[in-house]
Amino acid sequence: MELVFFPFVEGSMTSEDGTVFWLHVKHECGSDIMLGFPHDEIAGNVENGPVHAAHGKHAKRKPEASAFKATSFEIGRGPHGEAILTLTVGESGKLCFILPADMPGQLSQALQKLAN
Repeated sequence: MELVFFPFVEGSMTSEDGTVFWLHVKHECGSDIMLGFPHDEIAGNVENGPVHAAHGKHAKRKPEASAFKATSFEIGRGPHGEAILTLTVGESGKLCFILPADMPGQLSQALQKLAN
C-alpha cells in the first residue's frame, strides 16, 4: 500500500451534486491535491479522527488530547447565502458547519443568556 503524507490541510468542499466530499491537501514540496470521498463517509471519517488523536504523539511531547477546544468562532455566509458556523480549533484547525435557517437566531439568544 502506498503511503503519502500531507502536512497541510488547506480546506474542504462538497461537490455541486452533493455526492463527493473534497479535502484540499498539500504535499511537503508545496504541490497540492484534492482528495475525494463519498459524501456519506464524512461522519465515519470525523469519528475516526478523535479515536486516533488519542494515540498520536506530538514531536514536542505535548500532552495528548482526546477532545478539542474551540478557540474562536465565526458565523458567515456560504456561496449560496446559507449560514456557516466556523469553529477554530487549536491554533489553525477549522471546522465548518452549515446551519439550518433558524439556528443563527437561536445561537444568538443562547449567547445573550450566557452573557447576562
